[in-house]
Amino acid sequence: MERGYLALAVYEGFRELREWGFIGELPKLVLVKHRAGQMTDVGNWLVETANARVVNVGDEETIRSMIELARSGMYVKPVSAMAYAVASTLGRDYVAVITGTGVKEYRVGRELGGLTKLQEAIIGVLEGSRPLTAYEVWERLGGVATIQGVYKALGSLVKRGLVTFNYEVRGNKKVRVYSLLSNYK
Repeated sequence: MERGYLALAVYEGFRELREWGFIGELPKLVLVKHRAGQMTDVGNWLVETANARVVNVGDEETIRSMIELARSGMYVKPVSAMAYAVASTLGRDYVAVITGTGVKEYRVGRELGGLTKLQEAIIGVLEGSRPLTAYEVWERLGGVATIQGVYKALGSLVKRGLVTFNYEVRGNKKVRVYSLLSNYK
């Protein structure tokens, strides 16, 4: 739980399902927060109103979970790793909400303030390649990011002057294609 809005949305969704007669009881919510973090107003409301339980997670469990998830191909933010850390101790009757990608969180060296791992990977795909659509770039990355993440990263690379785009006609469609500029290094 960062601010608690996703937990609130989950609660409201189940509350509406109960109100409409689709489910009987509301599921028990378990809110996960960092040991040093503060409870938010939304989190406090869920504890008081929805009888949610709060579990604190520290750095060690978070990092361990990030590594475990990464080994299975899921690169998550620390807040998602905390949810996984707690869910893995609760048994089989719980669902952990794991959102977002941690790939964009880690910056690597380039003069312009650092590029994300995803941007570096996209540059690697575009190096020596013919112009590619965002979808083709996403396919060549092999699932390390969402297609939306690839579009966002390509847009950022275009703004930074490292990648350019043009339009090509392929079949009966006009598509946007991306190429690496010669000054990217």
